Amino acid sequence: MSYAIGFLLLAFLRRWHLLLLTGAGAVLLLWQAWRYIFTEDSPRIMFATPMIILAFLGVVSGFLAATIVLWTRKYSRRWVSSVTILPATFIAVPIVAGLFFWQLVSMKARRPPPSPLCFARLHPVILGGGPLALPLTPAISVVKGGEHRSDYSFGIDSDARKFCKETAAGPMRIANVSIGFGRGYSTRKSAFCSEARPYGWWYDLCRREHDDHPSNYPALVSFYALGEYDGVKFRDLSADEFAKVRIADLPMMTLSSGVQRYADDRYIYFTRSDIPGYRALCYETAQRNSDIYCVAGYKLTARIGIAYEFHSKAEDFPERSAIVDLGARDVIASLMQ
Repeated sequence: MSYAIGFLLLAFLRRWHLLLLTGAGAVLLLWQAWRYIFTEDSPRIMFATPMIILAFLGVVSGFLAATIVLWTRKYSRRWVSSVTILPATFIAVPIVAGLFFWQLVSMKARRPPPSPLCFARLHPVILGGGPLALPLTPAISVVKGGEHRSDYSFGIDSDARKFCKETAAGPMRIANVSIGFGRGYSTRKSAFCSEARPYGWWYDLCRREHDDHPSNYPALVSFYALGEYDGVKFRDLSADEFAKVRIADLPMMTLSSGVQRYADDRYIYFTRSDIPGYRALCYETAQRNSDIYCVAGYKLTARIGIAYEFHSKAEDFPERSAIVDLGARDVIASLMQ
């Protein structure tokens, strides 16, 4: 149904400006919907994701069909008509997309997962001069430090195997490690989540349901070596970038627990007197059980920065931010060896 709606929205437009404007609007609307569902902590993601993908394919199919019709009319190609073009495009696009998806699945099937030994052991790394031991879970990704930088996403088998091989030879120097608590299907079905692990955050990552109490952990937390990793890559903010945000001239309100609130036309900023250098940038959202989405960060040590994302109600920010910050600190403490 969503595929047909996307197709019909564009397929019968016969003016270039209408086609371009409507197509751009449809893509923008679908992009916003895609962003929204992936900040939802709900099983509705399982149903919404294929609907958005099918709607996008319908928009592509309709745009392609309308473009072909307009092009043939312009160049007087009367040997082909819209009666032929529309159904042919309607059928061809999902077939091509299905073949492409099948090819991706086949390629992944030919790439074996890491060995059981790789899953079982912890992997030594060095971040900001300090040792960490990382478990192999799809929720983790790292950026290798040094002259030759490369990214490793443990949710990709080839990356995980390569990471296992390199850390087997000794600790790897990394510039960044991130852990996402987005309740991804691949994470929950992974070997890491198959049995309880000695991490305080294991339950939230592997077992917590959408209707449980709010998580004590960030949606995404990133630890990075100051001076070695460009923290601006983390949602355009980091410990060193937060310090550049000019909030001193903005209207300020003092809240409980030493929290100060600033606001401009676009964002709400918070600082905490109990955490030196703490900055949080928040924007309004329509998520269930929250009305702001925040990115917070500061220098955790002289050589390591921390940045993380979380939901909150605006009036609960002092208490909620303190709980989430303890959760973020617990993550890195559990990885230290």
